[in-house]
Formats: sequence, structure tokens, C-alpha cells
Amino acid sequence: MMQSAMSSSSSLSDVESLRQVLEEKEALLFRAAQYGKDLLDQNSELTQDIESLNQKYSKQIEVSGLF
Repeated sequence: MMQSAMSSSSSLSDVESLRQVLEEKEALLFRAAQYGKDLLDQNSELTQDIESLNQKYSKQIEVSGLF
């Protein structure tokens, strides 16, 4: 009976350890997803900026008669 109680206690400790590891991994995954979303948002903004600059300089070139 003593060994059963120790085994049960050990199992609970293992479960808690696994739960803690899972929670840490989940937090890391959430943070990575947030960083990925932030990068996608920044990429989208930069793409819009580039498109805007392309349009601006294309108009300037047309006005100056280089094309």
C-alpha cells in the first residue's frame, strides 16, 4: 500500500510537470503567432508604401516627359 501511495504521488507530480510544460509551450506558441501576425501586418504596410511610391514616381516621370 505504501508503494501505491508513493506511485500515485509521483504520478500527480508527473501530471503537474507535464501540465506546466504544456502551458509554457502554449504561451510560446501564442507569442510566436503574435510575432508572425505583427510581421505580416508590417509587410502589408511596407507593400502599400512601395506601391504608393511607385505610383508617385511614375507620375513624376510622366510629368517630366522622360517616357
